[in-house]
Amino acid sequence: MKALSASVPRCLAAMLALALVLLLVVLGVLLPWLEQNDEYNRQILLRNRQLKGYERQIAALPALRKELGELDANRTMDTYYLDASDASLGGVTLQRHIEGVIADAGGTMTSIQILPPQQEGQLTRISVRLRLQVQSDSLRQILYGIESSEPLLFVEKLNLRSLHRRARSKPAAQKDVTQLNANMDVYGYIRGAQG
Repeated sequence: MKALSASVPRCLAAMLALALVLLLVVLGVLLPWLEQNDEYNRQILLRNRQLKGYERQIAALPALRKELGELDANRTMDTYYLDASDASLGGVTLQRHIEGVIADAGGTMTSIQILPPQQEGQLTRISVRLRLQVQSDSLRQILYGIESSEPLLFVEKLNLRSLHRRARSKPAAQKDVTQLNANMDVYGYIRGAQG
């Protein structure tokens, strides 16, 4: 009996140790699985919110495309005209645009005069008269910059006078520098404004 009663606590201790090992194994597997499951649930909620946001954006797409088409239609016409609400602002806008073109090409503007506006139907013609000094190769850049820009601008009454000089610091074998005095009128249009 003594042997039986001594083996019972050993058996209980072994069973308790086995139960503890099984509990540790179960907890070692179950806890990470539960944490992973929670993470998956959070990811599912996040993806569902994103999906609802995408569905709202897709639903808004036809209205946005229509609005973009209207803006493009209006923008294409507006880019042809000076961005000004009246003739005086149109003159200033035109003057600043031309000054930028001339400066970019390396010319020197000696004078600019805003001419009186002229009504042409529903459009108001805004003109400036300018005088500048420029090298011959820069004049091409200036004329191209004026006539190829948006808003649409036009050059008229172009008068050129050559001031032919040899560059002082360069040897005679190099090309001569042709300096030009240029006078011209440049005009553009604004819509719906009275002079």
